[in-house]
Amino acid sequence: MKAAAPWVDGFRPGAQAPFDLGRAADAALAQLNRFGLDSMALCGLSLGAVVATEAAIRSPDAVSHLVLAGGQVKPPKLAMAAQSLALRAMPAAAFADSGIGKPALLETLRAIGRVDFRASLVQITARTLVLCGEQDKANLPAAEQLAAGIRGARLELIPGAGASVFTEAPAVVNELLYDFLS
Repeated sequence: MKAAAPWVDGFRPGAQAPFDLGRAADAALAQLNRFGLDSMALCGLSLGAVVATEAAIRSPDAVSHLVLAGGQVKPPKLAMAAQSLALRAMPAAAFADSGIGKPALLETLRAIGRVDFRASLVQITARTLVLCGEQDKANLPAAEQLAAGIRGARLELIPGAGASVFTEAPAVVNELLYDFLS
């Protein structure tokens, strides 16, 4: 099995184009051509989960498996406003090493705040695994919405983990991923 971890389009260090969800989903789907595949599994965390969801909606036949952690269906306005406020309060120098400026990140937050997958989740045909830390109260409602809205999706709550399931419980997540993708 091949695996790739491409940059989310618009987030490559030094990228000049602002983030656009549709363009990012199309860039993820372009990996099919890059590797000569008919379909692929997509695994996304946070922004990557939103991009993977959009890709699975845009091209259901191209996405065989979907793993989502920290994804959103319709981000809560209050949570998006709080993230935007926190980002605005950070000094621009905090982003110097990332190659992505504060204005680009703020625009990305605005773009994600416009997401509304509620009516589109039924278009996803991929086998879907939704991961959420059992202590991740902020993302649990969206995880439940994703699992309920995608036909046959499975929600796994990771014991003892919060929002960073991949780093807080890597052994558990890896076991779930290998089992799900095999």
